[in-house]
Amino acid sequence: MPGMPYAGYPYPMPTGPAAVFASPRGLATAVSVLLGVTAALYLLMTVGAMRMWSTVGDMQDGNFPTLQEAEDVDDFYFGTIMIAALGLLATGIVFIVWFYRIRVNAELFDPTGQRLSRGWAIGAWFTPVVSLWFPKQMANDIWRASTPWGANPAHGVVTAWWTLWIASTVSYVAARAQIPENEALFSSEDLDTLRNQSSALGLSGMLGVAAAVVAILFVRQISARQQTKYAQGPIPPGGQPPVPGPQSMPGQQPGAYPAPGQYPAPGTYPAPGGYPAGGAYPPPGGYPQPGAYPPPSQGAPPYPGPQPGQPPMTPPG
Repeated sequence: MPGMPYAGYPYPMPTGPAAVFASPRGLATAVSVLLGVTAALYLLMTVGAMRMWSTVGDMQDGNFPTLQEAEDVDDFYFGTIMIAALGLLATGIVFIVWFYRIRVNAELFDPTGQRLSRGWAIGAWFTPVVSLWFPKQMANDIWRASTPWGANPAHGVVTAWWTLWIASTVSYVAARAQIPENEALFSSEDLDTLRNQSSALGLSGMLGVAAAVVAILFVRQISARQQTKYAQGPIPPGGQPPVPGPQSMPGQQPGAYPAPGQYPAPGTYPAPGGYPAGGAYPPPGGYPQPGAYPPPSQGAPPYPGPQPGQPPMTPPG
């Protein structure tokens, strides 16, 4: 049914410029490298958080470090937080550009299977509240549309990436929300707050490392899927072979998706099973066609009535 490719999801028809495929490989490579750098920075932030956690624990036990040692731990702690944030910002910009690219490609594969418009591929990351699930929803739709013919559409890697990312983000927000009342840490309450903060930040860092690693798998897998799906070409209903794309298009391989407006006209695919056209079958049982029987006027003549010289017929009874 047009507009309802999956039960329970009345997806809208796409609007705006027609989707045109563009290879996501270059952006995927850049995102993967940046995600690797981000994972390293998250790991460094985790080390800084654990050093702070250990130092504060020693202070609570009465083992106070020297002033220089305390300043070194403090500088390393807050320095790694700042560097990790800058690395995440740079990675996020390139990631969103890549995410928009694969969203447009997915619309070519399945025009009516995307629950959110292209603009949400960017806006969903910055809109409060809905940013907790809109990007994941879009990633699910993109993954499903990009699954090559005959491949498994299960998107466990998408769920794993998003779960780790949300958990890391929530831990980071919880850590930043815990700020000691006095930077000089005069009270035991301030020390407790700083230790809890460093503990939450260390957890956020470890989850961030895992999220970055799984994100690399997600980026590379979905990019490879789109390349394979595009090379396969569109398969018409009924499981027919892929329709070859126009050979005149530069760089396009046989079986690839044609450009917008160059798809075969409706009705050009053969009928399922190769059945003959309607009307080619003989009538059931070989009976004559309607109208072949003689009309009633050509049957037995009606009773002409009594003839001259004959007694009239008496009706029975």
